[in-house]
Amino acid sequence: MTVFKNYLKIAKSYIPTILLYSAIFMAFAIVSSLNQQSTDTQYQTEKTKIAFITYDQSQLIKDFQNYIKDNATMVSIDQDETSLKDALFFRKVDFIMIVPENFTQDFINSKDVTIDTMQIPDAYSAIYSKNLMNKYLNTAKFYLQSGINVNDLSKYIQEDFNHKAVVHMNQEIENSQIDSLASYYNFSNYALLAIMITVISMIMISFQNENIKRRNLISSMSMKSLNLQLLLGNIMISFMIWFIYVVISFVLYFDSMLSMYGILYILNSLCFVIFINVLSFFISQMTSHREFISGISNVISLGSSFIAGAFVPQAYLSTFVLNIAKITPSYWFIYNNNKIATLTSFQWNDLKVIVLNMFIILLFALVFYVLILIKNTKRSYKMIK
Repeated sequence: MTVFKNYLKIAKSYIPTILLYSAIFMAFAIVSSLNQQSTDTQYQTEKTKIAFITYDQSQLIKDFQNYIKDNATMVSIDQDETSLKDALFFRKVDFIMIVPENFTQDFINSKDVTIDTMQIPDAYSAIYSKNLMNKYLNTAKFYLQSGINVNDLSKYIQEDFNHKAVVHMNQEIENSQIDSLASYYNFSNYALLAIMITVISMIMISFQNENIKRRNLISSMSMKSLNLQLLLGNIMISFMIWFIYVVISFVLYFDSMLSMYGILYILNSLCFVIFINVLSFFISQMTSHREFISGISNVISLGSSFIAGAFVPQAYLSTFVLNIAKITPSYWFIYNNNKIATLTSFQWNDLKVIVLNMFIILLFALVFYVLILIKNTKRSYKMIK
């Protein structure tokens, strides 16, 4: 096991690199976890602040004002223009409604009449307030056009608005930890690629020195034994790095990691680590320049992370970008992470797509392994010749 022992000696020199990447990644994961945990998953209607000024004292406007009171927070302010603008500027109110004189009479007679409004530009609260106003007035207009008497108008409108929609949060998928866990493993695409390609390829290059290779060829050690020891070293380093990130996920999301979700995330990341291991071995066979390894590590880790959805969610990426990303295992790894987060049951019909994607990742590993065999066969033939 001489080669394996030397492999571990070289690997020790990369421990600071491993710890540095892990520390950066863990800091990001902790910040992401805290932000996610602070998110309120309960649904409740938000009331905006509205100032209601009217110069029409009809029953319709009084009922309209009561409707606004029930669905928003009414704020009293002075009615001069300066006070109105100051109230908006200092966010005392979100929306101001000014009902002109004779509004009701003109409205009943289907004249072109409007309620003057002032609002905070581009604020969602102002849009919600305007929707409240339009909802009431459009309902009133509908009943007037249907021939309903103006004296009965408020009664019919109130009956309509008494029907409320009930919102139920799905408790099975409410656990915000699952979404955080998906983000954690999505971002690990970058961390695992960057650190494993750098460390494994750099170690392997140490054994690619021409003099060392010739010495190994004339030694009593067979090429099979040499490759097995190198493979064992790669596997040990890969699984050590992978284990660190799995442990971090248990620390941050302990409850979720003890569930079926956690098992699926572990299996999915394990398949991805197997691919990275083979890819790193392949890269080390293609070059003996350490500077090249550092560059290609950054290109692969950052490039695949951007186009496959590690940094920007796949839902926000264009179809063109995602189609390009499909030629990388990162796409299938991240797609699986997102798919796992949406599971509400764990029947085979729900899991078969995830399992298929895991096999796709392993298929990528198999392709690169075949390329390694072809490369080594040609190289050995040239050296013997």
